[in-house]
Amino acid sequence: MGLTSDVVLGPDKRPRWKQGGEPRTFTGDRQLWWSLHDPEYKELLDTRGKSDVESPVGEWTKVECLCDGTRITIRVNGTTVNSAYDVSPAAGKILLQSEGFELFVRKFELHPLKP
Repeated sequence: MGLTSDVVLGPDKRPRWKQGGEPRTFTGDRQLWWSLHDPEYKELLDTRGKSDVESPVGEWTKVECLCDGTRITIRVNGTTVNSAYDVSPAAGKILLQSEGFELFVRKFELHPLKP
């Protein structure tokens, strides 16, 4: 299992996705942070980082996961927050995860990519 992403190091020395950054391969459970991850962010209920693109509490957030062969791009409310390529495995089950909090899904759609 692994993936490659273009990254820069944030102020906390954690790798963050950045288009045009240095390619880095991740394997196992190493974390790749989104480009504007707030290093001061505390993962507490109803907390937000200063640059979060999620919707405010009580509003729905649109998450798009575009899987095209061995490339994955993640968008939140229309903003690309992560992208990776040379993803392995390139096929498998679809799983939803919520990093330790409840996850409410209003609508789940699956569409083939246009050629």
